[in-house]
Amino acid sequence: MDPIIFKMIDTNFFTRRPCVLCGGWTEKDQVLCECEGEHVCERCIIKASADKGYVDRALEERAASMERSAISFRSAIGRVKLPSHAEWLKRDDEYSDAWFNANIPGFSDGELASYHSSYYSCRYGEEHPLMPEWQKLIEAEASRRGIDLLALIAAQKSGDALPF
Repeated sequence: MDPIIFKMIDTNFFTRRPCVLCGGWTEKDQVLCECEGEHVCERCIIKASADKGYVDRALEERAASMERSAISFRSAIGRVKLPSHAEWLKRDDEYSDAWFNANIPGFSDGELASYHSSYYSCRYGEEHPLMPEWQKLIEAEASRRGIDLLALIAAQKSGDALPF
């Protein structure tokens, strides 16, 4: 049989990819071990470097796991009930709101500026009803810290060094 040769490739994006051997994920690295769209994580490369039989054992274990998963998936057909996207957004907002209210004093100056200028506007658009409330909370915390939010936001948008 022909060998399947994985090669190290440069990447211009930082994202995790599933590892074909262990089922885990690559890190957000500048290079990936790839063959025909399949990836191997650094942990598996380390294990394979130390143990010549690792790759075949990992493939066998992964295949057995996938076969068990296939049986489970097939048994779930017609029975899965998911929340709506609106329900997900509502719950995510509730969690984010509670966390933000509890932790805003812990945000760094740059994080305050980022939230002020982008979070709700990016996610919901400028019309989101909570945006003025969040802006007031952030502005109050920035004022307490003596931060010029407009200068921070302008620096972030221009790519200049942040003034702190």
